[in-house]
Amino acid sequence: MRLQRILLLSMVTLSGSLSLSSNVQAQYAFDIVARSGANLGDGTPVGIILGDGGVALNNLGIAAFHGRFGPGGLTSAVMTQAGIVAKQGGTLADATSVGIVLVDGGVSINDAGIVAFTGRVGPSNGPDAVMTQNAILAQVGGTLGNGTPLTLIFGVGTEGLNSSGKTAFTGRIDQSFATAILTQDGEVVKPNDTLGDGTKVGLILGGTSQNDAGKIAFLGRVDTGGGIDAIMTQDGVLAKVGDPLGDGRTLGIILSGTSLNNNGDVEFIGRVGTGGGNSAIMTQHGVLVESGDTLPDGHKAFVLEIVSGTVINDNGLAAFQGRLGSFAGPGALFTQNGLVIPVGGPLGGGFTFGGFLSNEDSNKGIAINDQGQIAFLAFVKNGNNLCSAVVIATPLTVPEPSGIVLFGFGAAVLGAIRLRPGARVEKSKDSV
Repeated sequence: MRLQRILLLSMVTLSGSLSLSSNVQAQYAFDIVARSGANLGDGTPVGIILGDGGVALNNLGIAAFHGRFGPGGLTSAVMTQAGIVAKQGGTLADATSVGIVLVDGGVSINDAGIVAFTGRVGPSNGPDAVMTQNAILAQVGGTLGNGTPLTLIFGVGTEGLNSSGKTAFTGRIDQSFATAILTQDGEVVKPNDTLGDGTKVGLILGGTSQNDAGKIAFLGRVDTGGGIDAIMTQDGVLAKVGDPLGDGRTLGIILSGTSLNNNGDVEFIGRVGTGGGNSAIMTQHGVLVESGDTLPDGHKAFVLEIVSGTVINDNGLAAFQGRLGSFAGPGALFTQNGLVIPVGGPLGGGFTFGGFLSNEDSNKGIAINDQGQIAFLAFVKNGNNLCSAVVIATPLTVPEPSGIVLFGFGAAVLGAIRLRPGARVEKSKDSV
């Protein structure tokens, strides 16, 4: 399909609570890379883009997502803008038959173009599995690389696959109801495990994300199933309700899963303070954007809590959904630097942004890469025609960090986030 582009002027500075200065201006070009009623690069006509599956984006600007095609638009598939990756009734490169593509399991893509997702092997009632377009990585009823039996798979989310091909996912390894963090090689963390810093894991709530070093961030509870909510990795606790963040503000509640970047920074939605506070985008180092903040470009942002999650790249640029001007204002896509596009904004070719396609129970409907490109699942409008679509916003001028204030954590400034694939993360019990 022809890519539709338009320039939207937006001020972009690497800022927020942890980095200030640099007043570089950037423009975004908006590309509708896939939409219902149009063809993918391989000629496949798209029937619908499915919001529940989320969207992933690699550093080459390739977006992976779920959709349907074929007669009546009934065949489910994992897609990129270039074409079909895997489909219901198709086969993987190793000749494995794919019975069903499971949308709730999410989709992840790395820079080599490998796409991870969940599906069922053989007929539609076959065992669930974590797959790529090449082969099965893990299958219910089988064992992981270290011999651990796998009894249930929840999903890979949108940030589960790293550059080495290791795929993090949530599932179960016995007949209990306990959720474990796993890869195809074996278990990583399960309840009652002790993390690297000596913290005992009481419960895993989900919200996983993995970086290229194999570190996996997640939302869990400390010590017991009724313990305090915290953001953790296998190495230890990064942020805990009731404790101060790196900027000294107390974390009051955690409202989403995690997004973990290669600098070890983890981003999530939460509130600060002991009185409930305002919703905010934050990392373990501190608040990036709090509802009601005026961003460097002059726009006032209000962070939405009931969303599928937020994301961050290795340069510390975070993308999130919010409302523009007030809580009653239009929905919008932001970074901590400013407005990217509001609902109703022009996308080019006669199309306008009609709203976000994903919801609070979806996998993440936004993704970001290290070039600052942001992919998002959207409704797009052209007159009375409303389509489901994947849109990529590309900054035409990439801001470089300058004058960054460091607080003892090196040159990396921000963090990253994600939830249990296909499921909403439980709200914290520790709101005060």
